[in-house]
Amino acid sequence: MRKKFSLFVVFIFTLVVGIVGISNAKVKAAGDNTNAVVNEKKEFIPIHKYTFDNDDGNNVIDTGNSKILLNGNAKGSLLLDEGGNKFRRFDGKSKISFNSKIIDGKSKFTLKIRIRLNEDNCSSDHGFYVIDNSNTYDRGISIFLGDNNIGFRVNDFRSSAGINIKDNKWHDVMLTWDGTTNNNGVKFYLDNLKKPVKSGKVSTINGAIENLAFGDIGSWDSDRYKFKGDLDDIEIYDEVVDYSSKAESISLDKTSMDLIEGSSDNLNAKVLPEDATNKKVVWSSSDEKIAKVDENGKVTAIKEGQVTITAKVEGTDLTATCKVNVTKKVEENKNNAILSISLVNGATKEYDVSMQEVEKFINWFEERSNGKGPSLYSFDKKINPYKTVKEYIVHDKIASFEVREYEGTNK
Repeated sequence: MRKKFSLFVVFIFTLVVGIVGISNAKVKAAGDNTNAVVNEKKEFIPIHKYTFDNDDGNNVIDTGNSKILLNGNAKGSLLLDEGGNKFRRFDGKSKISFNSKIIDGKSKFTLKIRIRLNEDNCSSDHGFYVIDNSNTYDRGISIFLGDNNIGFRVNDFRSSAGINIKDNKWHDVMLTWDGTTNNNGVKFYLDNLKKPVKSGKVSTINGAIENLAFGDIGSWDSDRYKFKGDLDDIEIYDEVVDYSSKAESISLDKTSMDLIEGSSDNLNAKVLPEDATNKKVVWSSSDEKIAKVDENGKVTAIKEGQVTITAKVEGTDLTATCKVNVTKKVEENKNNAILSISLVNGATKEYDVSMQEVEKFINWFEERSNGKGPSLYSFDKKINPYKTVKEYIVHDKIASFEVREYEGTNK
């Protein structure tokens, strides 16, 4: 007698095949849950497929693309029809068995099914198995329901998605494994087949032991492990099916940037296409002693020099760069000066101003001499009892000017 599995249960099954395919899913009856979210850009073709549409009595017909098709034998499961859509109903004692493991648990695969559960036809909250071809807890492939939450297992990796699907709606479930012990080699999807709800890694590749079966699983001795619910569209692939939309390009709103030591500016990245599944951008600087960049693309200048800021789409080789030139911060001149302006009529105007005001005046004078800018320049004066007094100098009336700088606090 097998040891009881008290918590996890919906589909256990360890399969032995490779996998390649797209789901040519049947049109579901009105009132079903929203169709699975997939990306149809790449076609995947299942090697084994069981839609139940072509079943002959208890003979479950394989309509997949494999050279060797593997039909199953149905025992007790009702073949029902809703609006032209055929599916199988399991009552806790019914079963579909095969004379093959179908997935060996040692090679990459994708298992895809549609399932519908409700409070009336579910077994106990402890859970139940739907698919199984293993007799230990560290072998095979499982999709299970435990404590009302759907979960999965591939060899020795087991996890719960933490999602309750006992809602009397059809749900698309997909489990993939790349056949390795790599991180995130296992991925589990629910309805949105472009983004996994859970992922992880297999530590030990043990493989399957028994032949594939659905429903009343072999020697499991408790009814609480028997699947009660509706099952449809079983698809098996010999490769990892990936419906996600891949990022194709990344660009920045600036290709160059000039900064002064201590200043900062922002870079904005754009990843295309817009519906790309992974649009996370990783930022880096070729020399953080010159300029650094944070996780949001904010560039901060540290010291004089040149540096390259790189934006990369995480998990890809897609990059975009921006050249950053950092210059020294000019020390502020804190001195004052007497600005003496000689006019063409022989008069002289003198202003006690800061050196910043002198630089501003000189810039205005040079620009105006080149035909740019306003013809007037104003100076602020203090004359009681007036609140503000401005004196204007006309560019064309200036004969010359003199700057007499002295130490002092800026005006």
